[in-house]
Amino acid sequence: MEISKLVDRRNKAIGQGAPLFYEQPLHIVRGDGAYLYDQEDRQYIDMYNNVPCVGHANPKVAAAMHQQLQTLNVHSRYLHEDILEYAEKLSALHASSIESVVFSCSGTEANEVAMTMARIKTRGKAFICTNAAYHGNSNQVGQLTHVPLGDKNRKHIYSIPYPQKFRPIVKGLNDQELSHEYLETLKEAITQIKDDGLELAGILFCPIFANEGLPDIPDGYMKSAVEMVRGAGGLVIIDEVQSGFCRTGNWWGYQTVGIEPDIVHGQTHG
Repeated sequence: MEISKLVDRRNKAIGQGAPLFYEQPLHIVRGDGAYLYDQEDRQYIDMYNNVPCVGHANPKVAAAMHQQLQTLNVHSRYLHEDILEYAEKLSALHASSIESVVFSCSGTEANEVAMTMARIKTRGKAFICTNAAYHGNSNQVGQLTHVPLGDKNRKHIYSIPYPQKFRPIVKGLNDQELSHEYLETLKEAITQIKDDGLELAGILFCPIFANEGLPDIPDGYMKSAVEMVRGAGGLVIIDEVQSGFCRTGNWWGYQTVGIEPDIVHGQTHG
C-alpha cells in the first residue's frame, strides 16, 4: 500500500494527533533481532526502540509466549505459580530495598502507582522531577513532563535542572564543584516545598536521564541527591523503562549509577 494512503487510513483509524516519526514515515512490516524491514524488504538498524529489550522476534521469547498462551492467559487475581515465580525472580534481581512486585499494564500506570504509594507512605504531596523529564501520560504522571524551572502551574510538582557536563549550569568547574552546584538546586527545591507549606513525597527520575539526552553526570551527584531527598523525608522512585533489564549492561540502571531505590518501575517487553 502507498505510504500516503496508509497515513490517511491511520489518521482515520487512530486519529491525526497520534505522532509518527520522520517526514517520510517508515512503513515497517517485520523485525529480526536489532533490524527492521520495510514493505520492500529494505533493512534498517533499530537504533531507537527502547521497548523490546531482547530484540525483535526473539525465538526463545516467542516460544515461551506460545507455550504460555496454550496453557493459560489470565490476570493476577487467581492463584497461579508462574506469576509468583516471576515476581520472586524479579525482586531477587533488585537491591534489598525492593521486596515485592506490583504488576501494571503500562509505564504510565506503574509510575501512577509508585507516586500514590509514596504519598501514602510519606503523607507528603510534593514531587521533584527534572526540567526535561517524561514519565507517562496520565493526569498525575503527565504533570512531570518538561516542567520549566520555577513553574508554579503544576500543582505539587517542582523541577530541577538535570545534571550534565556538556551544557552545565556553571561553566569551568570540575566534577565535584559542578555536582555541588546541581545539588544546590535540589536543596532549593526542597526548601521551596517547605516554604509552600507542603511535605515532600519523593523524587522520580530515570537513573540515566534517557529522555533528558543521556547526559554525562558529574561524579558524586547521584548518591548525594538520593541522600538529600531521603534526609528531607521523601522517597526515591526510579523509572527504569529505558534503562532496566540489562539495557545499560547491568540489570538495572540504578546499579550503573551506583544508587538504590525505594520504589522502582521496571518495564519489560519481549
